[in-house]
Amino acid sequence: MPEAKERVSATRWQFPSLLTAVLTRLRAAMVPYGIGDCVVTDDPFVGRIEGIVELKQGNLVGLRTLGDDLVLYDYRMLRLVE
Repeated sequence: MPEAKERVSATRWQFPSLLTAVLTRLRAAMVPYGIGDCVVTDDPFVGRIEGIVELKQGNLVGLRTLGDDLVLYDYRMLRLVE
């Protein structure tokens, strides 16, 4: 019976990490921008930044800028280029 007790304990510890992974994917699915979309943001410290969406992770969107940098922004700060 100790084996069953260890298995239950291991499953109990894996559940929060599984739940976190599922919630992260759901948040990323809610981001209205797709990979490859051209977006723009007005950063208060750097100014206007344009980039292409390369990464979606939770509420964050990774932009590949003209300087070939990958910058993370909250998707609510972005808008599509007109």
